[in-house]
This record gives sequence, structure tokens and C-alpha cells, in this order.
Amino acid sequence: AYARTHQRCVLVTLKADGRPQSSNVLAITDEEGVVRVSLTDSRAKTANLRRDPRVSLHLVADDFWSYVVLEGEAAMTDRGDGVRDRCPIRR
Repeated sequence: AYARTHQRCVLVTLKADGRPQSSNVLAITDEEGVVRVSLTDSRAKTANLRRDPRVSLHLVADDFWSYVVLEGEAAMTDRGDGVRDRCPIRR
């Protein structure tokens, strides 16, 4: 429910050396509870996810003090227009 009303978030992926890499993203949550973020092929976060699908998604409220962190594994989906997305799988 929190993810449906809070789209501003930080996607945390893992670099090849195991250190975290964070990216500000917008997320959309569908009726089934799947959270989707759009990615660009040339970005570090996309390369990180191809190598290791583990993610944390830190969703923050406008007041900055309330937040939720979703953790799981990302899955590649095709939007149908040649652009690929990654989306964390529900846990």
C-alpha cells in the first residue's frame, strides 16, 4: 500500500566489487503489487542488475522521515516497444 502512494525512491544495486550503487528513480506499483522502475541500457544500475538481480528499493515520503524499504530480486520485462524494464519481484 505504501508503494502505491509513494513513487520517489532510491534503487540500490550491487557493483561488481559488492559495494552498493544507489540511483534515484520513480516507481509505479500495479494492482498485483509489482513495483516497476524504468531503466536505460547504458546505465550502471542496469549492468549491475544483469550481473546480480538483488535489489533494495527505498521509498520515501515527502516529509523525508517516513519510508519503507522493499528487498527482493529484479526480473527483466519487455514493455513491447523495444525498451526493457527491471522490476523487483514481490516477496
